[in-house]
Parts: sequence; C-alpha cells; structure tokens
Amino acid sequence: MVVICLGPVCLPLWPVIALTVKPLWDKVLPDSWKQAIVKFWAALLAMVCPKRSTGKSKPHKQSGGSKASVKHITSRADYVNAIKKSESQPIIIKFTADFCAPCKLIAPEFEKHAQRLHAKMGFYELDIETLDSLALEVGVSSIPAFHVISAGKKLDGLVGGNIDKLESFVNKHAKYQKKDH
Repeated sequence: MVVICLGPVCLPLWPVIALTVKPLWDKVLPDSWKQAIVKFWAALLAMVCPKRSTGKSKPHKQSGGSKASVKHITSRADYVNAIKKSESQPIIIKFTADFCAPCKLIAPEFEKHAQRLHAKMGFYELDIETLDSLALEVGVSSIPAFHVISAGKKLDGLVGGNIDKLESFVNKHAKYQKKDH
C-alpha cells in the first residue's frame, strides 16, 4: 500500500484516489461493470494480501491490565453495534493500520484513556486495511483518526498521533457527558 507519513499523520493514497474517482464511478459506470470491478479487486487483494481475505484481525497487544478496554471492530456488524451503543454512552473510534507508525505510537495512550474512562465512554479500534470501504464511507482519509459518536452521530474528530491533543480531545468529551453515566 502506498502511504505518505507526514510527522504524526499517515496518508494512505487509496482514500484520496477513491474519493476523487467515486463520484464518477457512481454516475458513469453501469452496475454490471461496478460489480465486475469489485470482484476483480477482491480477487486481486486475496492474492496479494492473503491475511485480508480471511476476515480475521490480528490479536490486540494489551498494554497492561487483564481486560482489554478497547474493543475491536472487525466487521460492518461490529461497527453497527458500536454505533447502537452510542445511544446510551458516547464512543470513540480510533481508525488505524498496521503500517502506520504514528498509530502504533499512540496506541498505548488510547488504551490508557480507555482503561481510565471505560465507565463514561466506549473505546473502539477499526483497522482501515480490514474495513477499507467502511473507513472511506465515514470519511477517514488520514490516520490515526479518532471519531466521537453519540446518539448515532459523529460529534467531533481528531487526526494525528499527538499525545497531548488526544488527551485534551478525550477529556473534553468525557467531561461533557450526561451525569447519569
């Protein structure tokens, strides 16, 4: 995968290309062509990246503690369930990838916040390599990216691997939650 890393942000080129081409794709190509291209792309990815075709994600390395506070979204159904949980408690979704150095650097901090605030907020992680079409649908074009979702709607977002900004971002949304949580 072609990626440009600029300081604390990694920019995979596929979203840029997809966001540029998608409007044309939707208007110009007939459905039969779209389906053929999608099948071809899936077969090509299965040959080039066999780990993707299994649909299984890698186990999460925990940064201490016996219970993982960050839940992993590995399918569209997991994402839908996380969004449903945002009806009763706000959630933060971290969009990440194995190739992203800033994502790896900020992962322990995200886990720390998840362990500290698990009673107030839900913490989730989504690998954009596994769920690339879903990441594109929700507007992720740079990683690491963090989305706060409450009552099924995105309230705020943060892009980049800056630890101080992440702490302010998480604390801001934890502070302004309903008193009954």
